[in-house]
Amino acid sequence: MKRLFCIGILFLLSFELFAQNQSIPPNEQGNWFFMFILGLLGGLTLFLYGINILSRGLQKSAGDKMRSIVSSLTRNNYIGLAVGAVVTAIIQSSTATSVMLVSFVNSKLMRYSQTLSILLGAAIGSTITVQLIAFNLSSYSFLFIIIGGFMTMFANKKQILYVGQAILGFGILFFGMELMSDAIAPIRQLPVFHTIFTALQNPFVGIFAGALFTVIIQSSGASIGIIIILASQGLLSLEGCLAFTLGANLGTPSTAIIASFNASIESKRVAYTMLFFKIIMCALFVWLIPVISHFADSIHTSWKDPTNLPRTIANAHTVFNVAVAILVFPFLHRIEKFIVRLFPEPAVVQKDVLTRYLDNSLIHQPAIALHLAKEETLRLSRKIQTNLEMVIVPFLKNSPRHLKTLETQRMKIKELRDEIHNYLLKINLNDQTRSSAEMLFTIEHTLMELSLINDALTRTLRRCAEKWIERNYEFSEEERAAITDFHANTVQLFSQAMQVFNEFTAADALRIKKNAKQLRNKKLLLEKQVYQRLFAQESIELNNSKTYVEIINMFKFIGEHANNIVQMKITS
Repeated sequence: MKRLFCIGILFLLSFELFAQNQSIPPNEQGNWFFMFILGLLGGLTLFLYGINILSRGLQKSAGDKMRSIVSSLTRNNYIGLAVGAVVTAIIQSSTATSVMLVSFVNSKLMRYSQTLSILLGAAIGSTITVQLIAFNLSSYSFLFIIIGGFMTMFANKKQILYVGQAILGFGILFFGMELMSDAIAPIRQLPVFHTIFTALQNPFVGIFAGALFTVIIQSSGASIGIIIILASQGLLSLEGCLAFTLGANLGTPSTAIIASFNASIESKRVAYTMLFFKIIMCALFVWLIPVISHFADSIHTSWKDPTNLPRTIANAHTVFNVAVAILVFPFLHRIEKFIVRLFPEPAVVQKDVLTRYLDNSLIHQPAIALHLAKEETLRLSRKIQTNLEMVIVPFLKNSPRHLKTLETQRMKIKELRDEIHNYLLKINLNDQTRSSAEMLFTIEHTLMELSLINDALTRTLRRCAEKWIERNYEFSEEERAAITDFHANTVQLFSQAMQVFNEFTAADALRIKKNAKQLRNKKLLLEKQVYQRLFAQESIELNNSKTYVEIINMFKFIGEHANNIVQMKITS
């Protein structure tokens, strides 16, 4: 409600400024300048807010697609280029894509080498925003605001709400552009502003100004949108607009660089690779600005007319990024080596951290955050599987060597489980869509089953092993062979269950359910054989038999809870 109230105040203020700017005579310099600043800032606020709402709406509406997009990332650079372009075109922000890549690399979900082609694709996808802004749709801004507003207020589905937010942002964006254009219009007659904008005709001054402005407002699309407004008012020539556009591209990596400050060395490589691409762009095209301008003029004189400059600027922006992608793409491997040499691995050994994949900066992207939570859960399961493989050793070798490790791992796994659980709670607060809720419940259910398995291994079986070693018991050859085989079957069942959790294949789930039933039957058979040997009064120790039965019961318990993980797929 506070946000809606603020937007309402901005609308009222902007309308008032719009009306006043039409009636203020140019000779009232002091009052006019004050109103000019208010009109410019009011329009700029609405413009930036519109871009933000548009981007957030598109990101949320595309949230469920992000998981499949993330899973499609491969070593294939052609696919990476396409993925980068598509993702950025969907979420309307190359900055968001680059920050996302920094987070993925920092959480080891991706390797640095996979990101280079994606960054090139993101640069191409970001040109869509400027192409949209270049269309003169200010006359229809209220139509977009009305449609988007009604969809946002009366939507009964999340997807409709998000699309409505995107349309609302689109309308606010163009309305802010119109207000800025009206506020800027009177300054065309003032010599001081002519001096300022004449200075921007210098390519290097224009690049610096564009980069600085983009760093401040954290959006190259918004920066180029401002230039389009100035150009449409005849305040900037095509040469100045092209220089500022290059500068806006150069300032784009600033957010990713900031995001990488406390991240891993590979994350820093991602951020500075993006900067390296933009430096290549500026170095390549700064000398060609006069040539491009002359070429545009020779094709059609109206291209340099203020009313046609927006489309020319948008097209030039697209050409810049596409050309750099074409030129750089064949040399990605060499660029990777160069950046790795520029940012080598630190000499000091990094401290072990509790979590590897969880990233709080991606909580507002629930689909991606859930993907990270699933990866962390799989990492947790691998630790438990290591304990499962290890737990049989003390019984077979009468050695306490692994008991301390099992005890230590118990608390570490518990702490990691709690971290994942808390992360899932944060995701739930940010998104309550049906698909996200199902995935969240699946992970929570798996965590609960893994916790029970971990307790069976590191508490019950560990204590049983301590007594076994203390009393120096030994299995007979027949028991040793049987329990080794039963343990191997349990390990295999657990591993298969986690594969189903990872890949979510119903056919495998049904197969594992069948394996779990066979394991239960095998357990009953082994118990029966023990009591048959006791009844036959064979040379078998009673205490050995009790421990033997307890172990196979615990392995059966582990198998049942592994099967419970699989049941989530069968019942969904």
